[in-house]
Amino acid sequence: MEQPQPPIDPTALKPLMYHAGLALHSSQLFEYGIKLLLLTRAQTGFGKMLLVDSIEIIEDRTKRTLGQLLMLLQQHIVVSDEWAFALQDGLDARNEVVHRFFNDRVEQIVDPGTRHEALMAIKALRKRVLTGNAAAQLMIDAMLMFRGCDPEEERNALIEEVRLLNAPRT
Repeated sequence: MEQPQPPIDPTALKPLMYHAGLALHSSQLFEYGIKLLLLTRAQTGFGKMLLVDSIEIIEDRTKRTLGQLLMLLQQHIVVSDEWAFALQDGLDARNEVVHRFFNDRVEQIVDPGTRHEALMAIKALRKRVLTGNAAAQLMIDAMLMFRGCDPEEERNALIEEVRLLNAPRT
């Protein structure tokens, strides 16, 4: 008996799935970037958030949505209109990637004639997420420089700390 053919050639979906994976990864980076921004805010004394509270958030012991984290961030510091727009637009794009993209575009995805539109859409969403993440990183750098710290040195120290936390124990 002959095997039924899948409704969609899996190789035809590879470009879309590749870029969807990149968009999802970028969304995770953005979310972590916002958590790191909250941690930096507490470490540098901007706003009234306690360091212990931001550690609870970054370690996922205190569950908050990304939207709630952005509101928490903006409660105690003034954010430029450009950064506020980039953060909000990044959040909107991230939410579309994570929660709606595949459901909202299922017809585009299954139709070979419109699949390219879905591919272009996921690329555009990822670009918006990355722009939001870039704004978060610039804000972290600005806070660190205001407190007399070198952002590159702080980043390297954080990378080393994470490496040590994840090192195999013998």
